[in-house]
This record gives sequence, structure tokens and C-alpha cells, in this order.
Amino acid sequence: MLDQSFSAENFRNIFHIENRKGNLKKEMFPAKYIDLIKEIKSLKAEIKEKSRERKDGTITKEEYQSIKDEKNSKIKECKKKKDDVLYEQVKEISANVNNDSFRFTINVEERDGKPVYQLGDSIEVFYAIKQLQYNIRKTFKVKQADRYSILKQIKLLLSDNFPKYIIRTDIKSFYESIPQVGLLEKIEQNTLLNYQSKKFIAGIIEEYEAKKDPREFEAKKGVPRGIGISAYLAELYMRDIDNKIKSLENVTFYARYVDDIFIIFTPNTKSSGTNYFEKVNKIITSSGLELKPETDAKTQLVDMLNKIEGFNSSINYLGYKFNPQCIKLKADENPIDYRLSVNLSDNKIDKYKSRIKLSFDTYNKESKYDERRARKILFDCLRMLTGNTNLINSKNGVKVGVYFSNSLLDKEKKDGLKDLKSLDGFLTRMVYSNLLPYAELLFDIEKLRNQIKQSFSFQKGFEEKRFHKFKIKELKTLKKIWADETI
Repeated sequence: MLDQSFSAENFRNIFHIENRKGNLKKEMFPAKYIDLIKEIKSLKAEIKEKSRERKDGTITKEEYQSIKDEKNSKIKECKKKKDDVLYEQVKEISANVNNDSFRFTINVEERDGKPVYQLGDSIEVFYAIKQLQYNIRKTFKVKQADRYSILKQIKLLLSDNFPKYIIRTDIKSFYESIPQVGLLEKIEQNTLLNYQSKKFIAGIIEEYEAKKDPREFEAKKGVPRGIGISAYLAELYMRDIDNKIKSLENVTFYARYVDDIFIIFTPNTKSSGTNYFEKVNKIITSSGLELKPETDAKTQLVDMLNKIEGFNSSINYLGYKFNPQCIKLKADENPIDYRLSVNLSDNKIDKYKSRIKLSFDTYNKESKYDERRARKILFDCLRMLTGNTNLINSKNGVKVGVYFSNSLLDKEKKDGLKDLKSLDGFLTRMVYSNLLPYAELLFDIEKLRNQIKQSFSFQKGFEEKRFHKFKIKELKTLKKIWADETI
């Protein structure tokens, strides 16, 4: 049976999981725990030193073995003490979380013109929210859709020449619009989720209601954007809605990534698809949500049921621009030449350009104080932008970068990498126009420009799958420069 308790044992498991991911701040470790880690490292270093002495003949094999056994015994003892210290800490945290007076508090800040909510930063909140997320995920079996899998299927389905009608849209103010009454009913009806988890969820929503601006947001609606459980709660609320849309007649593909929706209809006969959006919208509105209207730039209705010569469309979805084209089409026949090109979306290109500019701006500003450090940070930025890396905190070894984040681009097709070539051109222009180190520095700027041009290329980073390693500290620096939570 699933253990949903906010217990010391579960918190100890959370500690080890989050520690492996590098998600624990130094102040979250007990002082004695850190001292014992240092002692263990010191003992291991002593064993290593004695091993060298054995190899060069300073001590005998027997002496080395005796010392090694003694040190390993002390290491074992330190590890036991370390576990005991940790358990005492999580036991105290568990007692505080299970106290009737414990509450989740919410702080509000603005990001990109929208309020973002964050829980208080106490150690009790850290462990309690992690356990709560685990309980929701396991009892409701909710998870976010896989972005790459969605995009790969879309590319495959758009590559055929079958008549189809496409809707690409998104839900207006998604997190802020989830009806709380309907959501809490779904939670309450679940007999697997324990009482304390239900109580905590209700408490977070109540706190959100108290903290949000009533002049901007409707009462009894929404989940707090930025808080970990909100993604799970939104997915839970959307489950029935997703199933209703999937069951609409002629739907052959449906995907939703958070609030972004992509649907393909393939009717048996060529006919107008003008009422498809109406049907989808009816399901959404009956659930208390709202789609972006047909006139909105994010809503695209693409009718490929009766294709004609010269058909050329552009569909933006999750960072890509899909461009289906029909060439030399004869009436009532399949197209002689049907093509699909896949490019980066305008927003994604703009994001790359913005990060390039921010990287140069940071170098220019910091070069006054420490040019060598500023140059290293600039090169780290450009290595990340034009290369690839393994996410350090990912348990599955997730790879990200110019290839792995844009792998649907087809380098075999003519102009398949035109956007990456264009970004290389932008980078070169920035090298000459925006590389402006502190004026009093005396060094060969042309040498630095050439080094950047020769070392960093979006196209080569993609084609050659160039890999770089980054330390956690380096990645945090990049996030700060780009003011972004994701790399």
C-alpha cells in the first residue's frame, strides 16, 4: 500500500532523492551532518595517502591493510552517525508538519507581467510540498505530456498527404481559470488520497484566494502559478476534458501540453471543417474554461480538406513552425507534390537572439572588474547556446541543447537548417557590434572576435552534436544572466 504519510521515513527518502539531484541548499543540512561528511572525506584521503606509501615501499602491505581496516571502521561509524543526525532532523521536521498549526504560506511576485506564486522557504514547507506532490502524482496517476513525443507525432502526421483539418489553440489564462469547486470535488471523490493531503491542497487554494488580486482574477477560480502541485492539479482537472475532445468524431490526433492544444481531424469525406472549432470550444467552455478566439494569433485553423495548388500554411507549436505545402494539385486528385518543412518558431529564434545579446551585455559590464572571469562566463553562455549537455539533476540523463532541443529540424533537406545558419549570422554581427569590453583594457579584441567566430556555431553544434560539461554553479550563473528558470 502507498505510504502517503508526512513521516520522518518519507522525509528521509526525499532528502536522499533531492540531494542526488543537487536540489538541497547548504543551510538545509544539519551542521553535524556536514562535519561528518568532512570527516569521512578526510578518512578516505588518509587511506589514499597510505596506499601511495604502500606502493612506494614506505609502509608494508600488512601495515597498509591494518590502517585501511581501522579507517574504514571509522568511516562506517561516521556514516551511522550521519544517518542518525539526519533522522533526528527529519523527525523534528515531520513533527512540525503534522502539527495542527502548520500552514502553507504563499508569497507573490510578478514575472513577464503575470503574478507568480511561491511557497514560504522554510525547511518544513520544502519536505511537505515534495511529499504532497508525490501523493497527488501516485494516487491520481497524473503527469505532463511528453513534449518531444507530441512534436514527433505531429511531424509524422503532417508529412502525409491525407486531407485533414487542424486546430492549434490554447486555453486563455489557464492556471488562473481552473474552477476551484470542480477541482476540489474531483480531489474529494478520490478515495485513495489521504485526508491530510486533501487538507493541505484545500489550504493552499484557500491561501491563494487570499493572496491573489481580486481586481484582476475571478473569485473561486485558479491554482497558483509557480507552485509545484499546480501543474498536477491542472492536469487532473483537464483529464475528463481531454477525453471528451479525443472522443469527438473524426479526431485522429489530440495533444495538449499545459495550455497549448493541437488537434487533427480526418473525416472520411472532403467537407468543410468550419464547425470543428465550435465543437471543441463548447467542451472547453462547458468546463468553465475559455479558448483563445479564432481571431487571436495563437489560434490557427488550417483547412487541408480540399487542397488546391499553391496551398502554403504555417503552424506554430511548442517552439517549431510546421509548413505544409501543396504544389501542382489537380482538381479532385491527391497532390503531385506535397511537402512539409519544419523550422524554428519566431518566438524561439527571438529567445536565442535575446540570450546572445544578454550574454554580450554581461561580458561588457563585467569586463571592467575581471576580464578573464567575464570572458569565461561569455564562453560558457555561448557553449550552452551553440552546444549540448546532459542535465546534471536529471535522473534519466536528459540531454538538452541546440541539437536535442531542435532535433525535428531536417539537415538532409534543403534549407532544413536555415534558422541555425541565420543565428550564426546574427552571432557574427553581434561579435562586431556588441562586443564592447571596458575601454581601458589593453588586449587584441580582433583575436577575441576570431576566437568566438571559430569556436561557436549553431549549425555545427547541431550537425556535430557538440557536447560540453557544466558545473551546477555555472548553470546557475547562466540562468541568472538569462533571467530564466529553464536552460
